[in-house]
Amino acid sequence: MNSTKLAYSFVVSDSTINTSAALAASCGGVVFVLFAWLRGWMGVYQKRVEIEDLPSRPRALRLGGLQQAWSYLIPVFTITEEEVLETAGVDALVLLRTLSLGFQMFTVLSIFGCAILLPIYLDGYWVETAAATKTVSTSTLQYFTLTNIPPGSPLYWLAAVLYFCFLFFIMWLLALHYRSMAILRVQHLSHLQPLLRPGDRGVMHLIGPVSRSPKEMRRRVVQVLTELMNPVYMYRWVTRRWRRHCDRITMLTGRTSEGEELKAERGVTGEDEVHVQVGTKCDLQQLPEAVSFERHQEGWKEGCPLWKLSGGKEVGLYKWWLEQQEQPEELLEDSNVLLLGKTVVLRRQLLPAVSRRQALNSGGEGTPDLKAHACLYTTLLLANRDPCLKVNSLDTISFLAQDLIGRWTSKDKGLGPGPQDDTSDPESGSQSHNGTSAMSSNQNIESSSRMQSSEQQLGVKKGNSKSFENAWKLHQADALYHTLRNLYPHSFKALVPVFNHKNVDTLLMKLDGVMAKIEAELECSSVSKKESPAPGSSSSSMPAAVEKKADMNALMQEVSSLEEEVLQARREALHVPAGTAYFAIFDSQKDANVVAACPPTGGSMNLWSYQAMIAPSPEDINWQTLWTVKSERMYRRFFTRPLLTFAMVFPIGLITGGLTNLELACCSGTPETNHLYWRWFCGTDTFWTRLAKSLLTGLLPSVINTFFDTYIMPLVFYFVCQAECSSVSLSQLDRAVARNFFYYGLFNNFLMVVLSGGVFSQVGLWLKGHNDGNGVLNTLSSAITQASNFFFNNLLWKSLFTNPFRFIWPHDGTILFVFFRLVGLHLPKSARDRMVIHTNPSYRGGRHFGAFFSVFIPGLCYAVINPLLLPLCLCYFVTSFIAWKYCVLYFYERSHESGGQMLQEVLYSIVGTMWMSSFFVGVVLIVHRAWVPGGLVLGLSPFLLYFFSIHMDHMSESLNYPLEFIARAPKAIINPLQYLPCGLRNGSIGWYPEQQKVWEKYGIPRYV
Repeated sequence: MNSTKLAYSFVVSDSTINTSAALAASCGGVVFVLFAWLRGWMGVYQKRVEIEDLPSRPRALRLGGLQQAWSYLIPVFTITEEEVLETAGVDALVLLRTLSLGFQMFTVLSIFGCAILLPIYLDGYWVETAAATKTVSTSTLQYFTLTNIPPGSPLYWLAAVLYFCFLFFIMWLLALHYRSMAILRVQHLSHLQPLLRPGDRGVMHLIGPVSRSPKEMRRRVVQVLTELMNPVYMYRWVTRRWRRHCDRITMLTGRTSEGEELKAERGVTGEDEVHVQVGTKCDLQQLPEAVSFERHQEGWKEGCPLWKLSGGKEVGLYKWWLEQQEQPEELLEDSNVLLLGKTVVLRRQLLPAVSRRQALNSGGEGTPDLKAHACLYTTLLLANRDPCLKVNSLDTISFLAQDLIGRWTSKDKGLGPGPQDDTSDPESGSQSHNGTSAMSSNQNIESSSRMQSSEQQLGVKKGNSKSFENAWKLHQADALYHTLRNLYPHSFKALVPVFNHKNVDTLLMKLDGVMAKIEAELECSSVSKKESPAPGSSSSSMPAAVEKKADMNALMQEVSSLEEEVLQARREALHVPAGTAYFAIFDSQKDANVVAACPPTGGSMNLWSYQAMIAPSPEDINWQTLWTVKSERMYRRFFTRPLLTFAMVFPIGLITGGLTNLELACCSGTPETNHLYWRWFCGTDTFWTRLAKSLLTGLLPSVINTFFDTYIMPLVFYFVCQAECSSVSLSQLDRAVARNFFYYGLFNNFLMVVLSGGVFSQVGLWLKGHNDGNGVLNTLSSAITQASNFFFNNLLWKSLFTNPFRFIWPHDGTILFVFFRLVGLHLPKSARDRMVIHTNPSYRGGRHFGAFFSVFIPGLCYAVINPLLLPLCLCYFVTSFIAWKYCVLYFYERSHESGGQMLQEVLYSIVGTMWMSSFFVGVVLIVHRAWVPGGLVLGLSPFLLYFFSIHMDHMSESLNYPLEFIARAPKAIINPLQYLPCGLRNGSIGWYPEQQKVWEKYGIPRYV
């Protein structure tokens, strides 16, 4: 810079940014020092090491001495992607892959942008000319931007050409990640591995380097860095793993060249898994003895079974916080075949930690049991119409009775066997039976009389609309059951209706709260007895003991009352299904996918129709959506749009953008030319003024933006998306939140910042009338580039402070309660409280990926306009990758698994960002009078992105489960209890306070 440039007052902006950078780096350094000190005595930073039933986990980190300051970086750079996939799942790997994508993208953009564009921009002179005229507010950062090139210069062609190079590189990179993700998803869905039987002894694999020899550590570090930086290596690793996976599936299933059938033997176990075994025939009697398939007699017709737990009396809620050795015997027996919820809450099997070199015990000789995904054998059917039609007569019931009689006598017409006919050859699959004998006249008379008395059995009375609605729902379920039974007599095994259990969950929360008080009182009493003096030494504690006994009796009575309310609410919920959704369970993936592609009509085309899809995993179901029909979801969407629109347009971007450019607005020009000139703020150069400028224009906007994006917007978007009831799974709800975060970041955090920052930086000159009409384009070009000051400051704080701060503050509740307990507040009073404390928080994917979008958007839109932002974006993804990989390995634990579908949302969002960047760059070029380059960017870039979007749509079909794997998949029997909500099971097995929430331990309600 020459002396003429330094003579203007806008150099103060440089000192502000320098101060912000120094302050952010200092705060980041303090965070690292605090983390190195705190992790020695706060075990919460290694919460995943405490989980006793993970199949694999990282090794506990060494603490003490100097190694405590850096030992947490060892697993970050030595644990490979395959090991991350093994211990944390596909969704966690997708999160790290998104950060790798940002690193790979901005590494190339930073190198070429800074090497090619920065020298050309610095060689310009337009900013100096504009500053000399005092007609445009400028900053020294503008010397590094496209604004410094004189308007109409041929050099703008270089920016346009480089933008197209960036565009082609980004499209190639996205396509590579898309193919890689498709392969990983298919591997996840087709994953089969040996499954331990209940009596077998398992092991917990410890991932990471077995030995710490320099050679082994160097090899692992090189591999991790190559996976991070080289997308081609990443894709080749996935394809190599795919070939090994195919060979392993062939070995496990024992598929012969003659196409031998694979049949199921056992029921369901684990979270989302089924037993399958090679070479045995499917038999309904070969099920675990812990489950009895009894029909619920009240309000359910023959042929439509409801499954419930076996044996013993009805229990409202078992103590979900007990250790395995303390759990009731019936709970242990039933838990072997049920969905148990999130790991560590119910400790299913304590696994000894061993080295990764030791193989998992298969638990038996011969062919082992295998585990697969239960959702692949289950179809979700959503009713398109309200099941309760407002009819005042019973004519519809009579019509349905005749309809059911006609379908029960369908053997006469050769349409299929009756509902209980399972004696045919199982090798015939789902083929219809021809030439079967007709039902006798006595059987027809029996069916007719049974249907004629259905009104009395179901309690239907004239004028009673509620009992009529119940009868209607039961007939609907019965019709759907028999339709599927006739179409798939051998593969269709159960129809699990959806029940509205919201009232049961509400009562369970109250019951759990009272039980927590009782547990605390009992533990307090046991401690008091141990510490109490000898009998007869004092009688002053007698009144207190009597009062405690009275309180305990009151609590016990309240528990008994709530227990009875839970049982009654459960019976009422199970009495009649909601009629809005059903889970159809098959033993064949082929038939489940056929029904998902061609949904049935329930036997009557003009009454019922269904939307069908492959069901989500049992732990991934969003029950609130399944209680609504299509018309209700449309109304909900209509009424929630105003709230969503208000959240999108709330002017937080105007506030933060204006604060960032406060110095430019107040200090540009002189008191005579700037109406907002602030003498103390601009006229003195002391430590306090520099600190005030750094805090007001650097730290404060970033703090406001981070607070709003972390605490306010996630709740707003969650309430809106859940109230819409448009997501049938929790992972789909998470993706909807991430999608809204992208739109919010694009409109509010980017466009509003650009408008507010650019306009606000010029408002002082405009008020004084020092901007004539001839300089409108100059003012606009300066305003657009000057708005990048906010993103510059924001990225500085995010890269140097916010990301390192995640080490020390990964979750508000976990860390805050540690400090509360230090001062004697919120101390755990019982085993339940200790279990809640030690339970890991889940990912908050919608918010996490929303933070990544807030970096992708300005980085790509300003890639050729302000290349200085590119190294900051790269720095953000480097520090974010380090912090997030540590948290993935040692802190967060997934509550549901989508198989990596979030990456699809990320890639489409980046394509949308490129649409915005093409418009943004084209407008900036046209404003700078580069008409042809700007027109080319505006016209050609959307054309290229449109065809690339079509290509991505074609690639999205590869995310579907391939027909080859469906055809060769082994048959299995799925326990229907997996798709029964935990609150409706006897004892509420699998239920806990945070169960079935999209984000666990974040204080959000389960239903909206």
